[in-house]
Amino acid sequence: MNQIETQLEQCKSVILEAGSRLLTSDDISVEEKTDYTNLVTKYDKATQQFLIDAFSQIMDDATFLCEEEDVADTSGRYVFIIDPIDGTANFTKYYGHSAISVALAREGKLLWGAVYNPFTEDFFEARAGEGAYYNGKRIHVSEDRLKHSLVAFGTSPYYRELRNESFRIALDVMDHALDIRRSGSAALDLCYAACGRCGVFFELKLSPWDFAAGMLIVQEAGGKITDIHGNTPNFTAKSSIVAGNKGAHQEFLNLYGK
Repeated sequence: MNQIETQLEQCKSVILEAGSRLLTSDDISVEEKTDYTNLVTKYDKATQQFLIDAFSQIMDDATFLCEEEDVADTSGRYVFIIDPIDGTANFTKYYGHSAISVALAREGKLLWGAVYNPFTEDFFEARAGEGAYYNGKRIHVSEDRLKHSLVAFGTSPYYRELRNESFRIALDVMDHALDIRRSGSAALDLCYAACGRCGVFFELKLSPWDFAAGMLIVQEAGGKITDIHGNTPNFTAKSSIVAGNKGAHQEFLNLYGK
């Protein structure tokens, strides 16, 4: 095992430890960042700091792009892109559908992505050029057409101007798909697209920490991920996201691509 492989295994252990800590959470006091829909808890902040501290020990030349506390330094050769709790609203209600999402980029390219739901012990992981895995088992996107697929979506809740359009598409796609799902965690929805649980996932605006890890996992599972215009997203910037198997993805873009 070479140095980077060893470091990634160490990073994986850190994520599992962070998840174990979330399972012992109590007294989930909530703060509003911008309004009542944009929430943060002490566990978001504590988990992010735990990850930064541990990853810095493993890779001392890495920088960090994270959701909380305005941590945004992409200048390093290695850059960790972290969402400490994707699905914070779910977390505050003990809903059991939240995830730690971590991507690692090297010289501007995604190298590794990991998404872990500690409540279900679902661990999704991908390394560039080495495939995508769910709890150690290789995964692939489905081969189903859109009409035979579940379509997962997010409502971009922090961007109210996109709500009507998000629900318009979701309502319309019900006539072209098996059914729709809205889970509250973009990171997990991307992983569900990667393992074939849904054929397509879309959201009209996401931050990089929401989709960077899932982006690599989808790609390594043989899927396609673009923005709503069909362009490859920049994983260090906000973007719309459409992800899924290549056929259903293209059918979706044919219907709703801008």
